[in-house]
Amino acid sequence: MCFSQLEQLWEGNKSFQKLKFIELSHSQHLIKTPDFSGAPKLRRIILEGCTSLVKVHPSIGALKKLIFLNLEGCKNLKSFSSSIHLESLQTITLSGCSKLKKFPETEEASRDTGKYGEFEKLFLDDTGLRELPSSIEHLNGLVLLKLKNCKKLASLPESICKLTSLQTLTLSGCSELKKLPDDMGSLQCLVKLKANGTGIQEVPTSITLLTKLEVLSLAGCKGGNLSQGIWLYVCAHHQQKDCDRLFACSILLEKLNLSGCNLLEGALPSDLSSLSWLECLDLSRNSFITVPNLSRLPRLKGSYWNTARVFDLCQSFHQILKNYWPMIAHPWKPFQIHQVHMHGGTPDI
Repeated sequence: MCFSQLEQLWEGNKSFQKLKFIELSHSQHLIKTPDFSGAPKLRRIILEGCTSLVKVHPSIGALKKLIFLNLEGCKNLKSFSSSIHLESLQTITLSGCSKLKKFPETEEASRDTGKYGEFEKLFLDDTGLRELPSSIEHLNGLVLLKLKNCKKLASLPESICKLTSLQTLTLSGCSELKKLPDDMGSLQCLVKLKANGTGIQEVPTSITLLTKLEVLSLAGCKGGNLSQGIWLYVCAHHQQKDCDRLFACSILLEKLNLSGCNLLEGALPSDLSSLSWLECLDLSRNSFITVPNLSRLPRLKGSYWNTARVFDLCQSFHQILKNYWPMIAHPWKPFQIHQVHMHGGTPDI
């Protein structure tokens, strides 16, 4: 019944014991959802693009069989269930619900399972959320959490660090977000952390405990000097050897994006060799001049730089050519570096 003219599916509490699936996507006149308590076997509810939808009936929180809920693009949605305890739920999509200011409280998992159902994916991009409830820790099966472009989100609860199954956390475009929780290192399964264009001023040192991290992107975080974050925090307060130890904790990192982060000369260590899995490095639109040594990054395929000293750059490539000459001489062994991009004005020689 997509693109229907319905304003409401049914009124009152009616029994639909066999109903398992509701899809009313792009029903522009739908104002509210019905009482779901008479349809206990519902498994999928898809109301994507119902732009007039203002309220979701609170009975949705009692649907124990529901596995998928999609309210993407319901831009006038203001009211959602005050709490949810959905035993089978796997995915909630609320992306584009720009007037939704609050996500419901999540109840603790049952003692029988010890886990909040199979809840894996939560899409909250482009919503009006100002905060997340501390009870989000109960979603301990969550694998993906997307909060992209939540312009009013000012903070994350420390309890988010108890999501020990979380693999992807996207915060890009959350311009009011100034800091990450201190205990980020507890997210032991985290693989991707994207926080481009946020107001983050520093990164907690516990990030060095994220040994599975493959993608770290903080492009455009200009709120402060990130030398107090990542490995730079250690470099600023301890010995250089401590900085190297910090890098050793990030050996699986494949993509690192710190473009436009106001990194100054001396902010980077001279040797990035501990990042041996790195494939893409973006340090463009910064204020440093000297290029770090890239000669021990065998997997590096692309790097992006601001204006750099040509001498330093040539020195790095001279070393690369020296190390990889056997590969060049034997074409069946691929030479890994495919792209180097320079951004900025005339090099300072």
